[in-house]
Amino acid sequence: MNQPELRSYRTFYESHAWEQLTEIESQRLNATVAHVPAGTEAILEIGCGDGRFSSMLPQARFVGVDYSFSALQNFRARNGLCAQGSAHALPFPSRSFDLVVCTEVLEHLPSEIFRGTLDEINRVARRYVLISVPFAENLGEQTARCQHCKLKSHRYGHVRNFDAAALRGLFGPHLSLFDTWTMGPSVGSWFAPLLWFRGPTSSQGTCLHCGRVFSATPTLRERVATRLHTELIAPWRKKPYWIGGVYRRMGV
Repeated sequence: MNQPELRSYRTFYESHAWEQLTEIESQRLNATVAHVPAGTEAILEIGCGDGRFSSMLPQARFVGVDYSFSALQNFRARNGLCAQGSAHALPFPSRSFDLVVCTEVLEHLPSEIFRGTLDEINRVARRYVLISVPFAENLGEQTARCQHCKLKSHRYGHVRNFDAAALRGLFGPHLSLFDTWTMGPSVGSWFAPLLWFRGPTSSQGTCLHCGRVFSATPTLRERVATRLHTELIAPWRKKPYWIGGVYRRMGV
C-alpha cells in the first residue's frame, strides 16, 4: 500500500469501538474456544483486539498481537502479554507457539499482506493453527459508498471471502485441516438481481479509502430492496455466518 492508503487503513482500524459482547459474539467465541486443541500451552493470537478470546482461555502463556493501538489499550487478557505489530511480520522465532489463533482477521487483509500473513502463521506455529472467517460472504451485500470521498468499500473492511474449499487450501501441504465447524446465526443471502437493484448501501460505516466515518439515510431504492430481501428471499436462502478450522502440522 502507498502512504495515503496506509494512513487510511490505520485510521479504519483505530476507529473501531470496543463495546460489550453481544449474545451472537459470545456464541462465536464459545464455539471457537471449544475447538482449541488439548495440550496447547503457548498460544499466539493474531488480531487479538481487546482480548475477548484470550480472556476465555485458562492457559497462562498467551501472547496477543494487533495492528491497532486502540485495541491493545483495551486488551484484557488474563496473565497474557500483548504487542503492536503487523501479521505479515511477526516478531517471534520460528515454531515458538503450540497454537496460533487468527479469527476474523484474514478477510480484512489486502493482497500484499494476506500471503505474508499465512507464511508467518506457518512459520511460528509449532503444532496447530486455528482460523475463523465469515462463511461464503458476498462482499457486495455490505458494500457502501462513502459520502465523503464517494468511493465504495466494505462497511466492515472485508476485502476477501472464504468457503470450505478455500480453508482447505490456505496453508499447503505443511498444515493439514482436520477439524471444521460453522457457527453464528443463519443469514439470508441476497438474490443477485435484487442486490444489483439496491446498489451500494448508504448505511453507516468507516471508509477503507479515506478512513472517515460516514452515515446517511437509506434511499427509497435501498429501503424497498431491503424489505423485499427480508420478507421474500432471506427466509429461504440461509447459510451459517462463520466457518472455523483447525490445522495440524504434518509429522508432529
